[in-house]
Amino acid sequence: MVATPSAPVAAPRRAYALFPALKDSYLKSLGFSPVQPTKPLDALAFPQRWAYVPSEDVRYRHSCTAADGTPLYVYAWLEESGYMLTTTQNIRFQEEIVVELATNDFQQLQLHVLNFFAQHGGVGKAFAGQ
Repeated sequence: MVATPSAPVAAPRRAYALFPALKDSYLKSLGFSPVQPTKPLDALAFPQRWAYVPSEDVRYRHSCTAADGTPLYVYAWLEESGYMLTTTQNIRFQEEIVVELATNDFQQLQLHVLNFFAQHGGVGKAFAGQ
């Protein structure tokens, strides 16, 4: 009897984070740019009780507000999968969250950005200095 090699068993698929530079370039292509934290770096090492998301997560702001003046931010976890679109840089209330995505599905994120602007009357003015 001749032994035949068995096919390798596929490992379970996991959602891996994108390389930080790739995720950063995706967000920039959608019109987002990184924003600086509003707290000093030594304060970022401690949990913020008033925020739903820790301050050390990378945040981006869309270059334009919606037509009604509402800004759009995205929280990006560069070492993990997912995004969260918000209407404020520092989340304090559930109502400030537009959508939370558990994956790095860039097309899904793009659809949510387009939907946000459609629900707010279109794309408005560019932020000052941009």
